[in-house]
Amino acid sequence: MPLTFSGNLDRLQTEQVQRDSHAQWGEDKQPEERLSDLFDLIDTFGEAALHLEGLIDRSATVLSSLKRYTYRIATPGLSRSLAAVGLGAVFTHPDHRGCGYAPTLIHKTLEKARNEGFDMALLFSDITPAFYEKCGFMAIPAETAWIALSAVPQAPPLLTRPAAPRDLSRLLSWYESSWSDDWIRVQRQRETWDLMLRINAHPSLLILSDGADELGYVAVREHSDGSLWMDEYCVPHPYRSSLSSRVLATVATLAKNATRIGTWLRPGDDRQGFCTEVRTEAVPMLAVLHPDISLLRSPSDKVFFSPLDHV
Repeated sequence: MPLTFSGNLDRLQTEQVQRDSHAQWGEDKQPEERLSDLFDLIDTFGEAALHLEGLIDRSATVLSSLKRYTYRIATPGLSRSLAAVGLGAVFTHPDHRGCGYAPTLIHKTLEKARNEGFDMALLFSDITPAFYEKCGFMAIPAETAWIALSAVPQAPPLLTRPAAPRDLSRLLSWYESSWSDDWIRVQRQRETWDLMLRINAHPSLLILSDGADELGYVAVREHSDGSLWMDEYCVPHPYRSSLSSRVLATVATLAKNATRIGTWLRPGDDRQGFCTEVRTEAVPMLAVLHPDISLLRSPSDKVFFSPLDHV
């Protein structure tokens, strides 16, 4: 069957994909609400930040689709950050599975991104990474960590206040300063930060302070399993280790009915008291789109992507 690759599905095709995929990803939203939310994101942030790509047949029916985002990736040893596309919600209609449409679509999307000047691609896999490895992606080792409230260090908690819109520049600055120069990670920008917060259901952003000194922030939310989830905490990297126990103690004070705290720890973070498990969902995967970028050819213990980078 002749197929056509569309690098930007129109609104009718996007609506078709949302309705077809609702049973898989609809969660607790009604179809109309989920569709409205997607169009609101596209209209607010623009198609350069978010759009759908797909394979369509002669009748303009979408057989396979994905969402495409944009990132900037900071990398050690380079004078510039790298332009990256993010891939998410890879979906093939159940009637058309087993025909190789999704791998074909991914290859087409990466080829288009390469021709547009993008350097790499990032996705989070909820299936076996081997599927995406065949498309040129490399899995980054990743864990989920849990700590019981009873195991949280007995440290003096920090003070908190809700972040306000006026704090956005400081939040971005704290995020950037939380990394040393030898990390491969997302470089946050105002537009992508706003988009990722919307996609990730607006966690509570709390400014951390010790007396009059504001030190950084923590992002928390209630998890569907009843735990309290810490998306990330960011303070200038020289102090990250020394403040980790106080940040955990602070998060513990926010727990109402939760009995544990969940998070993704960065490589090198203190794991005392945590139980960890290798992630089989939301596994970060990278693909290099240009042969002159070789630093990501093998796994590195200095690669990390936050839950707030997850789409």
